[in-house]
Amino acid sequence: MKLIAVFEDGTAARAAMTQIPGQDCEMFSSEPLHTSQVPNHLLKAAVWGGIIGALAGAGLAVFVFYIVNLHTGHMEMITLAPIGIILFGVAALTSIAAVLLELLREAGLFRRDLELPEEVRAELVHGSVAVLVPSGTPEIRKSLMDAGARVVS
Repeated sequence: MKLIAVFEDGTAARAAMTQIPGQDCEMFSSEPLHTSQVPNHLLKAAVWGGIIGALAGAGLAVFVFYIVNLHTGHMEMITLAPIGIILFGVAALTSIAAVLLELLREAGLFRRDLELPEEVRAELVHGSVAVLVPSGTPEIRKSLMDAGARVVS
């Protein structure tokens, strides 16, 4: 049974989470709660996205050169300047896309399994903090209520 408890602030929610031993709990808030530091992989995603984009841009330029098959009389069909522009553009776009995807992954926003009830969302908008316990029991429900939860569903 999934339990969602709503508290006035983050300190009350943290205190309630410490009273639930061995449970995997999640905390939701409309404001940052200054939790412990998490590793940040955005720079790595930006660099790898740029490298992959530059390779893709170079591959695109070479592919277009060979597929068009224009007879240029041994002159360059694509000069260095347009290739540089193509490389820069594709590298920038893939770097931005890689950072966005990594940010969504780190924030846990690729999930579709969480649907907060409307009354809990309304509480979060006004500064409350919600604690989600995926596998709750009646004992956990009682401990959340004793810790000061207003809404437990």
